[in-house]
Amino acid sequence: MISHAVNPQRFARLRCLMIAAFAPVLLSASVYEPTVTIALLGDVMLGRGIAFAHATGRWEQTLQSLAPILQSADVAMANLESPIDCGTPASTNSRLLIAPSGSVAALTSASLDIVSLANNHAGDDGDLGERCTRDVLKLHGVSVLDSTSPLLFSVHGIRLAFLAVDFTDGSSTHAVEDLVDQVRDLRREGDFVIISLHWGMEYQSGSDDLQKRIAQALAKAGANILWGHHPHAVQETGWVGDTLVLYSLGNAVFDQWEPATSQEGELAWVEVDRQDIRFYAGIRFTIDPGLGQTGSIKPATFRFSVAPWPSRE
Repeated sequence: MISHAVNPQRFARLRCLMIAAFAPVLLSASVYEPTVTIALLGDVMLGRGIAFAHATGRWEQTLQSLAPILQSADVAMANLESPIDCGTPASTNSRLLIAPSGSVAALTSASLDIVSLANNHAGDDGDLGERCTRDVLKLHGVSVLDSTSPLLFSVHGIRLAFLAVDFTDGSSTHAVEDLVDQVRDLRREGDFVIISLHWGMEYQSGSDDLQKRIAQALAKAGANILWGHHPHAVQETGWVGDTLVLYSLGNAVFDQWEPATSQEGELAWVEVDRQDIRFYAGIRFTIDPGLGQTGSIKPATFRFSVAPWPSRE
């Protein structure tokens, strides 16, 4: 059985690993340099079976096994794969991933700061559903990232710029060219650039050639982090030059039972300064579709890198 409570011993071991990884950076630094910690998740879907599992409430349990990590980050982000409705009758179309209004508690209880709506299910509830989603997120202090314009703000004096695009809607060369131009402009302004990319083939555990070509173009333009989702499976993490590429973080919470890879996700923890990435960790966890929530963290899969980095592409 999957354990859904935070295991203090496992979390303590994970914390020790992260402290040990940070130690060389902290001990070698002769001058204080401000940093920002960013936690990133893949697809969060709060409709259909997940909504059924939370029919009596308890939405705060949805991401509870990850909440201590998300709450400790300066910025915590996820891709919201289900629009939040305004109390309209539930749809009988199983392909429409529409979440009830109370589901926003799943996001706020885990202290998510930003959700990306640049995905192929953002319009499942029509124009009204899109407006309701934005309104309820704004009401609860969750910032929206979409493909219309960059999301810009500063943390600890570090300027962060977030961009997003949905490549599952037929976006192609022109979308990449637009992103390249935006990245170059933002980098000239001194911003640290994170790009949300809804891309790749569903249920594939490895990136495809198109993802790699897009990653190469955006890395060359100066993007710092490429944050991928949509395949419903964890794909590889790699470097293209100085750009960290999270090809897919898989599902964060979803009601999928098959394939087995859809019941596992990854949380990416990244520490950055004004110009570069100082530390990266990948933390795997399980998902229980029946209970509609994340399960246990898997310390055995913990991966991290500390600057100076190993060889990159």
